[in-house]
Amino acid sequence: MLVGYLLVAVLGMQSIHQWAKNLPASKTSENLIAMTGHEAKKLDRYGLLAPEKKLEAWFSEKYNRSKDPLFDPRLFSIELWPSLASQRKVVPISPETRALLIGDSLMATVGPTLRSSIISEFKGQANIVAKVGTGLARPDFFDWQKTLRETAPRGRYDSIFIMLGTNDGQSILDRGTPVPYGTRRWVNLYRERLNQFMATACSQAKQAYWLGLPPMRENKLHRKAEMINILVRNVVAKHDCMQFISLKPALVDEEGTFTAYLRQNSQDVKVRSNDGIHFTQKGSQMVANYVLKVVRPTSRLGAKPDIAQVGIPNYWRPN
Repeated sequence: MLVGYLLVAVLGMQSIHQWAKNLPASKTSENLIAMTGHEAKKLDRYGLLAPEKKLEAWFSEKYNRSKDPLFDPRLFSIELWPSLASQRKVVPISPETRALLIGDSLMATVGPTLRSSIISEFKGQANIVAKVGTGLARPDFFDWQKTLRETAPRGRYDSIFIMLGTNDGQSILDRGTPVPYGTRRWVNLYRERLNQFMATACSQAKQAYWLGLPPMRENKLHRKAEMINILVRNVVAKHDCMQFISLKPALVDEEGTFTAYLRQNSQDVKVRSNDGIHFTQKGSQMVANYVLKVVRPTSRLGAKPDIAQVGIPNYWRPN
């Protein structure tokens, strides 16, 4: 029986560590994270986590093949890739910028901190327009294209910060007919909507910054977020005023994967909410600080990290 308990502990150490990172912040959860993280690293050093990793990879591969047609490379042509290799640098915002912050529930949490910092640090002005549960997939529910035109007439704003896509992994209505998510037709329609929306943003302001979707805890949602980011980056490259800012560098752990906690001042700080999608208040502050670091005049960070940084599976790489 003792051997059985030890076997379960070894095979489940990494999973226990990930589970602990998503618990509500408390002294108990912090101690559990520290203990399991330390033990998992020791086990991994001696190769004892190999069975768990093999099982995880096997189930992940089976899931990806059967449940997520959007990630079937046969559905896509090479045209998606050239823009991802480009290294357009971020154009900094100007002092005293007039900014519009628009987006879904993610912008609703990050926006207030961004707004305060733009006002205090850049001596600028900023307004927020956020609508929970919205995106570009369902203009029949909320039309962002119309909202952008009405909210940001030409010349009112110098810069626009956009955070959309969280709710777009769903069917798109095309002339009243649902186009299933994951089909080639869906990809074409979504790219068209991105293109129209970015064209409007560029006609209304000097610069527009698209904040990429963060890593998600649930595998299915994470893969949808990755795909939306790929499509957004591809369309961003076609508009000179647009900049893409990946949030991944600000939110992942040492292994480059989703984490609900980040180390700050020798403490584990909870940065993601229990749903594995949204940010906590601390997380929102970290994201806002990172974005402003990228767009400061002194920043040398690129708008488009190398393709390896976005965590795309190997079979997505073009031959």
